[in-house]
Amino acid sequence: YYWIDPNQGCTMDAIKVYCDFSTGETCIRAQPEDIPVKNWYRNSKAKKHVWVGETINGGTQ
Repeated sequence: YYWIDPNQGCTMDAIKVYCDFSTGETCIRAQPEDIPVKNWYRNSKAKKHVWVGETINGGTQ
């Protein structure tokens, strides 16, 4: 297992991943395991994206 910090900032938002080098796969275990289906745009007309981490468990801030 490895820890990846996508924004290279605080280690509190690092993600634990498993890398299978024989198949070239990187796997992330979902936390929580069940994530509700949501519209990932702030405004459906503008199609402005929202980072997934902002909406799961209160976000990372």
